[in-house]
Amino acid sequence: MTPNAAAFASTKPDSTSVVTASGKHLRSIGRGTVTLQINSPNPGILALLDVLLVPELEFSLISVYKLNEDHLRVEFTEHLEAVISDPFQRDFIVSAPWSAASQAYLILAIGDTERSKASALVTTTNEERSGTQLSQRDLQEILWHERTGHMGKTRLPLLYEVSRGLPELLAKRYHLSNSQCWVCYLTNLRRLPFPNSTTKSTRALELVHADLTGRIIVKSFGGAEYLAILVDDFTRMVWVLPLAKKSDFVSAFIK
Repeated sequence: MTPNAAAFASTKPDSTSVVTASGKHLRSIGRGTVTLQINSPNPGILALLDVLLVPELEFSLISVYKLNEDHLRVEFTEHLEAVISDPFQRDFIVSAPWSAASQAYLILAIGDTERSKASALVTTTNEERSGTQLSQRDLQEILWHERTGHMGKTRLPLLYEVSRGLPELLAKRYHLSNSQCWVCYLTNLRRLPFPNSTTKSTRALELVHADLTGRIIVKSFGGAEYLAILVDDFTRMVWVLPLAKKSDFVSAFIK
């Protein structure tokens, strides 16, 4: 949680009750994403999700439990540092030095420079890593993004939690690389809600919904290159009719 609205990359309204260590009761006015910049040969960001915006808070706080919940590792070293790392890729480190004045480990977030007196050390764990290896990681992220129907990066960890056999890479809720899906950029898909129907059927075959798809690249054994889908509005019965030509639709429907 943080009192600085400028630290957020995006926010949405929220009203969560917060109790500080001194017993003071506060309330958040927003919830969103705060990013930490990773300065490396392959720049990226570490996104902290579901961060609370609490204006009356005196300074920003990060929960170790929440970091672990996001599949991040937190270690406390003998050098009085809190080290945040990725246990899967091991390709970055966020080091938070101890502050005797505030009695806490301090991390500098983007847009939060005024409220922090210490800079976070952000480095890579292996600066000699080749560009080929980095691109292979990026390609794997893009590949699974496409395999799951261009699912959003914040949804992939949910899929990982309820599935078996998926790579641990999908467990991360943040995105390290700058690789983007050009298909998503071009299409910018938005799912529109279906309009409320004003027609009510009272018997079978009174209203039939139809759709025609094709041309299918690989023909069926019977030579079909198109599929006609019919749905009866009253009974919800579905027919799938293979067609060799589009012009066969009317005759197949009547039959």
